[in-house]
Amino acid sequence: MQRLFINPKLILMGVCLWCASMLFTPLVYAEPTPCGTAITNGGDNGTAAYVDGVDQPGDVVLRYNGKKITCLPTTLSVGQVHEISMTNATGNIQEVSAGSPAYYHYQVTNTGNGVDDIYLSFSLISKGGTWTALLVKNQQDAALILPFHINPNQTQSFYLKVVPPPGAISGSCTVNVTASDSYFHIHNSGDGWPQGQDADVRQDRVTVALLAPGELIEEEHGGQVQSQDKTAEVIIPPDVLPVDSYVRITLVTATASIVSTGMVAAIADPSMEPIPGSVTYEFVAVNNNNQPVHQFNERVTISISYPDNNQDGFVDGTAIFETSLRMFRLNEQTQRFEIILDSWVEPEANRVVANVDHFSYYSVLAYTPKVMGISEMVNYPNPFDMTTDDYMSFGPLPSDENVIVEIYTLDGELVQTLVSQNGLCRWDGRNSEGDKVSSGMYVYMVKMKAERKVGKMTVIR
Repeated sequence: MQRLFINPKLILMGVCLWCASMLFTPLVYAEPTPCGTAITNGGDNGTAAYVDGVDQPGDVVLRYNGKKITCLPTTLSVGQVHEISMTNATGNIQEVSAGSPAYYHYQVTNTGNGVDDIYLSFSLISKGGTWTALLVKNQQDAALILPFHINPNQTQSFYLKVVPPPGAISGSCTVNVTASDSYFHIHNSGDGWPQGQDADVRQDRVTVALLAPGELIEEEHGGQVQSQDKTAEVIIPPDVLPVDSYVRITLVTATASIVSTGMVAAIADPSMEPIPGSVTYEFVAVNNNNQPVHQFNERVTISISYPDNNQDGFVDGTAIFETSLRMFRLNEQTQRFEIILDSWVEPEANRVVANVDHFSYYSVLAYTPKVMGISEMVNYPNPFDMTTDDYMSFGPLPSDENVIVEIYTLDGELVQTLVSQNGLCRWDGRNSEGDKVSSGMYVYMVKMKAERKVGKMTVIR
């Protein structure tokens, strides 16, 4: 029997030819493997062997960890980096008043090298009522059109607007904001694409809480409330509030939009001068339904302090004499500060005091009117109710002249003589012997040099 001879060289040559044919032959598409097997960071990992198709979906063959893997058809271009960043420029915690929305300013940046479409979403968990949230292009609530189309190294901004429930006294909510690009957004969990904490998803969590509505002041007891910085105060006597109310005093800076126009006008007015660090305080009273309490049964006393630490009679750091200070109320219709004529200064306590019949925005300003005569003088309040009003004021009067106000009964009997100080006269309803006058009609006469002004007023006791 003839022995079969196998040449080892021929075997080696055959193996080499077979390997070469396999190397240059495209991998046969057998069982599709999800691209998520090879791509774990937005499509930028793996090395392409070839792409079947030009500028259109095709089978992508990748060499990953030394193995060839056939991917499902995809529009993904191998080598693109799909990464985004999201920043919160506002902070993560806000406190707002009931009825006032909170805004959070976000910016989303395409940090990859491929064009991205950015989708936004949020989830909300609330306490103390139903809060609402929406994504807006700006604080004027322009509609947000999604997705954002962002080129590489480009940034888009948007706002999260969070609105407390109507009429709420207390409560809070937490909002999760999510930004994802189209690569991540269009795929579902389990389809083999990257999920979870991927570079294509950014999240941020913010919290909004309602400011405490204020200190509860019971109608029958009254009370006293201070601002947080202890600079502003209100004293409310018993039975002055029409209902039990929450009272708060909030600091409002001069640059805040609600008062900035009024402060600019005050600076331009030669008779008014803001003191350094001028601030305005908002005095607010609301009932149990968070509705404003607009009118009181009687006047309440408010005060705002000013700096005079060395007690030299001048506002610290200025040449403003403290007796020229007055309380001003912001007229929200005209956006101008208006003087409360019967406000007064208490130099020992370094504060300006006024009796008011409703709450608003109040500030302390220096007031030095250039009054040439007495024709523009008014007396306020008229009628003068001594059960609720501490003083009747006469002004404005020339501050550099000797002005006298005489008060008479209707039959011509002199009751009291007042001498103006800093352009103002005040009468407390007493005669020259210190006794309170009776209810009725009285006559006043204002004298300055040869000028005279006469008028009538009513006193209620």
